[in-house]
Amino acid sequence: PNLRMLRVGVLLLLGTLCAGVPYFEDTNVFEGKWCKIASQPLPDDLKEYSKGGADDSCEHWLLTNGSSVVKANATLSSVMVNHDPIPSELKEKGLTNLGDLDYFATRSYVPVDGGETGSGAAFLVLDYNLKLTGTISTNQTQAPWLAIDYGSLQIYSSESNATVLKAYDIETGAAAPDLSLSQPLHNIRGGTLATTGTLYITASAVSQSEASLWAVSLSTGSVTQVLPDVGDNVKLANMWGLTVLHLGSLHLLHPSGFTHYVPCSASGHVPQVPIAAGCP
Repeated sequence: PNLRMLRVGVLLLLGTLCAGVPYFEDTNVFEGKWCKIASQPLPDDLKEYSKGGADDSCEHWLLTNGSSVVKANATLSSVMVNHDPIPSELKEKGLTNLGDLDYFATRSYVPVDGGETGSGAAFLVLDYNLKLTGTISTNQTQAPWLAIDYGSLQIYSSESNATVLKAYDIETGAAAPDLSLSQPLHNIRGGTLATTGTLYITASAVSQSEASLWAVSLSTGSVTQVLPDVGDNVKLANMWGLTVLHLGSLHLLHPSGFTHYVPCSASGHVPQVPIAAGCP
């Protein structure tokens, strides 16, 4: 596929917005603190669509509810929906549960598995209009999430409870060697890549009940806690999406809606972020 052009994330001057609001530190991406700037509740017709989220770099959200995929604009008005994206051959194998998705070069990639039955997992490939164009097989029993590395053109995923990450070529589906994690992660909810080489995951550590935000080095497998206690059932919708509409640079999707973050200081380092080409 065509690679996205480089773009620079937009930083907002926060002023007093940063006083007293939650923040986290992330020296892998920005120097300094992050600030929560907004909450965006899901409207009534999308309240069930908090199972997974992404944005398509064309100012749309992509959301799943476990069985359907919907495209909504930045103000969360539904644009289109595929109510039945899972092909019959996967349903016959017990794969009926959609997870946290991602987007690359006009295509949406959606994990599907059998939930707690552990009956297997695959990735759906949908075109820009959410029509199924193909599937990618995996060697997993579960796939609650996936995230795409735009640099290596690999799809990362894992079991719900993971000691390793799985990776697959985005075009051929060929499996890459497993990446061992420096510590186990449990009940993984979602993931996204901020920059090539750093994967962000919402998951729990062994001793946790609620999820934290974790940074995973894709070169070493080192796991670092970035933001503790982000809440249960939280997904990572994107790390750098929808900056044109000033919705921030990090988007967490909760059952109630989105929370949006930006770096607290406009003087922080602004990375050049690769994004997928193509807004039909």
